[in-house]
Amino acid sequence: MGSQLTSADAEAVWGIATTGFHWEWVPALSWQTLPPGDPRGCRWNAGPGHRQCGKAPVAVLLRGTSRRPWVYCAEHLYGRRIVDGVVFGPVLRADS
Repeated sequence: MGSQLTSADAEAVWGIATTGFHWEWVPALSWQTLPPGDPRGCRWNAGPGHRQCGKAPVAVLLRGTSRRPWVYCAEHLYGRRIVDGVVFGPVLRADS
């Protein structure tokens, strides 16, 4: 899983890994993909008093202990990527 994602993909968003470390893509357990046609709009906003994005969502973040669902469009996945229906996020790992 996630073999289509590279360290370079993570570096483009999160920056170059510190010496002795590398980026590795892992399933983002709090995120799930959504089927097309979900009527909710993307939750992303620029802060208090600003409008939400509102675009069609592609994934849902199940937030905190309540697992309250917040949906996001492809542009606002906070550096995560969807591969084969699974949301992946980069983690920094020590080199072996």
